[in-house]
Amino acid sequence: MLTGARRPFGTALGLLLLTLALGASASKAEDARDLQAQVEDLSLRIQGMEGKLRESAAARKTADQARMEAERRLAESAQELLRLRAEVGLLTDAKLALEERLRRGEEQAEIRAHGLLAAEESVRRLTAQRDAKAAEWAALELKVEQLNERQRQTDEAGRLRALGQEQSDLRRSLAERESDLKRVRLELRAVQAERDALSRRLDALRLTGPEVEGEGVTLEEAQNQAAAAAVTFREALIRVQDGRDREGRRAVREAAQDLQRHQLRVARLLGAHSVYRVGPGDSFALIAGRFYGDGRRWTEIQEVNRRVLLDPSHLVPGLTLVIP
Repeated sequence: MLTGARRPFGTALGLLLLTLALGASASKAEDARDLQAQVEDLSLRIQGMEGKLRESAAARKTADQARMEAERRLAESAQELLRLRAEVGLLTDAKLALEERLRRGEEQAEIRAHGLLAAEESVRRLTAQRDAKAAEWAALELKVEQLNERQRQTDEAGRLRALGQEQSDLRRSLAERESDLKRVRLELRAVQAERDALSRRLDALRLTGPEVEGEGVTLEEAQNQAAAAAVTFREALIRVQDGRDREGRRAVREAAQDLQRHQLRVARLLGAHSVYRVGPGDSFALIAGRFYGDGRRWTEIQEVNRRVLLDPSHLVPGLTLVIP
C-alpha cells in the first residue's frame, strides 16, 4: 500500500522539478528560490502522508488480531456454557433422587410411628388391668386378715371349720388372682420391651435418614430453633388445658412433631446416641436407666436438653429429648 501511494507523489514531484528546471533559465534567481522552498514543503508533506499510511496499516493489523482473539474467546465461552448446562442437568437429577429418598424415608418413619402408638395403647391397657388386679388382690388380702382375726377371736369348732373353709377358698382365689397378676405383669413387660425396641428403631431410622432441609445449620442455630419449638409446644398444651382451642389436640401433635424434627437435627450435629419422646410417668433417672443402664447418669441428659426444659425437675409427656 505504501509503494502504490508513492507513485503519484513521485510523478507529481518529477513534473514539478521539470517545470522548475525549464523555468529556471528564464526566471529570476529569487523566483527559483521561492519554488525550491515550495518543493521542500511539498516533500515534507508527502513524507508526513507516508508516515500516516504506515500507522494506518499497523492499526488495521492490530484490529484484525484483536477481532480474531475476541472470536476465539467467544468460542471458548460457548463451550463453557454448554458444559455448565450439562452440570446443571446432572445436579437437578441428583436433587430429584434425594427428594425421592427422603419421601420414602418419611413414609417408613410414619408407618413405624403408627406401630409405636399402637404398642403404647396396649401398654396403657395392660397397666390398667394390672392396677385393677392389684386393687382386687389387696382387698382379698384384707379380707383374709379379717378372717384370721375372727378365727383367733372365736373358740367355736364349727365356726372355726367354716372360717377355715372360707379362708381356704379365699386363699385359693387369692392364688388364682396372683397367678393372673403375674401373667399380666409378664405381658406388660413384653409390651414395654416391644415399645422400647420400636422406639429405638424409629429413633435410629430418624438419625440415619437423609436430611435435605436445614443443611448448613450450625449447632447453635439448631438448638435455638429447638428451644423456640419447645415454647410453641408448651403454649399448645396450655391451650388444650384451658379449653380455648377446638383443634388443640392437633396443634399439640403438630408442635410435638416440629420439636422432634429440630431435636433430631441437634442430635445429628452432636453425634448423639438417639432421641426419646417422653411418656407418662417418665423421669430423667428412668430414661437414663433405660438407655445407659445407670439412672445416676440422668444429669447428662438434663444438661444437653436444658434449652427445651421449662422446669428441669418436671418432664412433660410428648417432649422430645436428645440422648447423648
